[in-house]
Amino acid sequence: MILNDIDLRYRITAGWKKIPYWGMYFIRLGYLLMNMKKQNYRTILGITVPTRAYAASLITLGIISASIRPSYKSLNISREYIEFLQSLDYGTPVYYKDKSNSQIEAYFLGFSNTYANNHYKMKIQLAKSKKDILIPIEDVHKLSNRIHKNTKKMRDFNRYWDLYPGGQFVRLLTRQVDPDDFYRKSKLECIILGKIKHLEREINESPFSIISDATGINQAYLQDIIRVKRFTKENQGYRSEIFPLNQNKILLNTINHLPSFAIFDGASGFIRWRDHFNNSNWIIILDRTEWDLSFKEAVGIINQRYIQNRVNEGEIFKDIYPPPAGIELIAFEERR
Repeated sequence: MILNDIDLRYRITAGWKKIPYWGMYFIRLGYLLMNMKKQNYRTILGITVPTRAYAASLITLGIISASIRPSYKSLNISREYIEFLQSLDYGTPVYYKDKSNSQIEAYFLGFSNTYANNHYKMKIQLAKSKKDILIPIEDVHKLSNRIHKNTKKMRDFNRYWDLYPGGQFVRLLTRQVDPDDFYRKSKLECIILGKIKHLEREINESPFSIISDATGINQAYLQDIIRVKRFTKENQGYRSEIFPLNQNKILLNTINHLPSFAIFDGASGFIRWRDHFNNSNWIIILDRTEWDLSFKEAVGIINQRYIQNRVNEGEIFKDIYPPPAGIELIAFEERR
């Protein structure tokens, strides 16, 4: 997982402090669940926490980070070649095989997944003509599994990220996203149903950073990567959305399709709105400090679905990291 070698920190009065284990756990959980999603099954995950602070926001960070990279499971390519593709950073000098099977110098410029049917394409730029080419995911074998030596141009590509808010943070965290696609095109991956003021403070007002030997402190806000629609300027791309709990109806006409994941940040939102997202994967976050009738009702609903609908329970838990102390999980799959 790319998160293992990232020095991710958050701002305190004295400077930058490493994200605690529970914070990294939420990010990794979102990353893992996004990579586990299936066409014919959906995941139901209930999680009880000592406090809901940052849980939904950091899980969303993991989901969006994972959505940027394609899955190679359906492709007939070797494990060695998959590892080569996964090792590529934005701007890496590569060789591209043209129609005559000649190897041409090029640069890897990331993946885009904003096409129909979740179709991924790889962008490269030919070194000589500076022409950008989009390669469908099923044709990635046209990239030779070796790189050339022109690393100066790679540094030029990396500076391109400075044009975008939090760009270097996003580059270091994702490594393989096409910035033009990410910042300008929309693809709804996740919806959070929760208290907007609390979530806005976490997403728009709390600085994070990635420390890099090459570029130092790279500061950003969670909004720079999870790109909540209601916090994004008009005509800019978004990847997630937040709906408040106190409106009469969910304004589904404001989005173009149902998301991969619905995160219910609290019991009341889950009880009220779950049936609107029956085709999405569910993550239900329950705060034990809010032990009331809603909490008990939400637990009862989850337990009943677990008894009646669960399939593939063991497969999920073998991949999920053990939670930190004070956090409890229930996870299973349902047929769509």
